[in-house]
Amino acid sequence: MTTKLVSILFNFFDDLDLEHVTFNDGLEYIHVKFLVDSSNVETNDEGEPIFNSRYRKLLTKILSSFIRRHIGYFDKGFYNDEGFDALHYATKLNQDLQESLTNHFVIPGKIELFQIQFYGNWEAYIGDKKSALRQQRLK
Repeated sequence: MTTKLVSILFNFFDDLDLEHVTFNDGLEYIHVKFLVDSSNVETNDEGEPIFNSRYRKLLTKILSSFIRRHIGYFDKGFYNDEGFDALHYATKLNQDLQESLTNHFVIPGKIELFQIQFYGNWEAYIGDKKSALRQQRLK
């Protein structure tokens, strides 16, 4: 049995394209890597390993559902009633994605979740949005 590393890079605002992604510095991306039995892998036009059609469709469905559950948070820019909350919410995203993939996609001995990475504009802190200097800057 041969094992391949299959990577998926997606964000919350573009259509899910599990083969090609263009980076935009202002967006948040999630990069997921799987260890996959080669019988479930194809090669794209660039020669990179991708899931076969059956698993690409399933993964698209799972990721689309994940995005729908969280898109509202991205639309409001990680602010809640208590203030800026990006790191706390990133932890929630990670946990939800791990659970979704583990419960609905991972197949022991065939597909294993290897790694989840966050890329892009994941701000860790934003100061008081009501400060005098900030209000002056926004004028």
